[in-house]
Amino acid sequence: MSMESIRSVILLLIIIPLTVLSTVNGQAANQPSFLRTPANYNPQTGAFTLNVQGVFPRGFISPICISYDYFIFNATGGQAVSWQVNSPGQLIQYVIMSANQYRSFDASAQNCVINLSSQEFNSKATLDWTAPETGQYALVFFTRSFYAGPVYLTQ
Repeated sequence: MSMESIRSVILLLIIIPLTVLSTVNGQAANQPSFLRTPANYNPQTGAFTLNVQGVFPRGFISPICISYDYFIFNATGGQAVSWQVNSPGQLIQYVIMSANQYRSFDASAQNCVINLSSQEFNSKATLDWTAPETGQYALVFFTRSFYAGPVYLTQ
């Protein structure tokens, strides 16, 4: 076997594992990175608490209408993502919406008008979602009462 053949074999042995690694990394990179996270979000544990948005009905002293916090991320059309969420306690709801939908939600949440098609969990859930089109999205968590306990989000 010539020296040139040996070099070619060695080069192939180096390139083949790199190709496999790049494919694996490409799959892992399918998760979008967050452009905005809750102020108290811990990326090592995935823990955060819902920031309270207190709105009281006019004339009454009663519990808030809603508390919520959100993550902002970019996604490409057809991109599938999956997150694990859990909260050891309170019933938590979540929804993913476009940036325009989020602006409308934010305005109506301040007036206690919540008309969302959402999912809910009070222990663990898997959030599987596929982006309908390329754009910016908000992953919103909320509950209809004060909640100071943790929520966990892992990718």
